[in-house]
Amino acid sequence: MLVVPIAFVSDHLETLFELDHEYGKLAKEKGIEQYEVMEGLNDSELFAESLAQLVLQKIGQNESKSATV
Repeated sequence: MLVVPIAFVSDHLETLFELDHEYGKLAKEKGIEQYEVMEGLNDSELFAESLAQLVLQKIGQNESKSATV
């Protein structure tokens, strides 16, 4: 099982602890043989640009305008 933490846009200590330790233990108890937690998307330029576009779409801005991220 691969877990992708999207609760925050960057790695967050509390979330990583919960995913690594608490949910890792639960996965093992439930018979999951391989449990991995991926790094957060952090400073991915594509992720930041995608978030900016979603915000602009929600507030009704023209998508062709560039956003400062």
